[in-house]
Amino acid sequence: LVNFLSWSCEPCQRFSPEWKVLVGELQAKRVADEKGKSALVMPIKVNCVQSADLCKDQGIDGFPTLRIYKPDGYFVDFEEEYNLKTIVPWLQRVASAASFGWSPPGGRFLGGCNIHGHMKVPRVPGHLEFAVGRGAQTLVAEMTNASHTVNHFSFADPGRSHSRHLLPVQPGEVTQHNAPLDRKSFCTLKNNEVYEHHLKLVSISSIRGITYQFVHFGRAAVAQEQSLPHVRFHYDFEPFAIRVGYEGKRWYDFAT
Repeated sequence: LVNFLSWSCEPCQRFSPEWKVLVGELQAKRVADEKGKSALVMPIKVNCVQSADLCKDQGIDGFPTLRIYKPDGYFVDFEEEYNLKTIVPWLQRVASAASFGWSPPGGRFLGGCNIHGHMKVPRVPGHLEFAVGRGAQTLVAEMTNASHTVNHFSFADPGRSHSRHLLPVQPGEVTQHNAPLDRKSFCTLKNNEVYEHHLKLVSISSIRGITYQFVHFGRAAVAQEQSLPHVRFHYDFEPFAIRVGYEGKRWYDFAT
């Protein structure tokens, strides 16, 4: 069991007393492996300031990182709350797992998150910002980026979950711009890049209510060194609106 840390990070300092107690428990405790055999877990501490190349080769992107290795090099990262009540049962679970959750030697775990929901914003220019972070760890800036995929992003009046239910009563020229970011991916190639989305919105009024179509322009900006990457959505409303109306004709108007 390896504890990758940096003495300068606050989460590492908070975890230090728990780690000392854990080391004492592991010296007198054995766990059962996937074959049911009793195995001893050896606790090791690695200072990633002194061993920066080693930690980078192992893909360590945050401090502290607890990782358990098998003799064949396969490993699993601990991703729960850093305390004895969660670490000891986790060790017992992963040690008895034959293959599930174990990464091969030299493998890399691509971490990430899934953000979903909605929020109310005033009908004035503004921006949304999503920053990379992890509550129990201090992330390494050079090992982190904010590449992302937008599954769905749209604007709608309060009380409506989204504007998709209005699509059948609006012409295709309008609906194609209601959510132009959907299912698109944006990659940042440098560790200190910030991807900025610029959106220009226009109100569309029809018999079923109001929707908002927008055009998109994106660019990658460079942030300060050692700052964690993030994603920004800047939006602005045009001062005019478009009214979509429908006018019917009698059948004989087409026949004459």
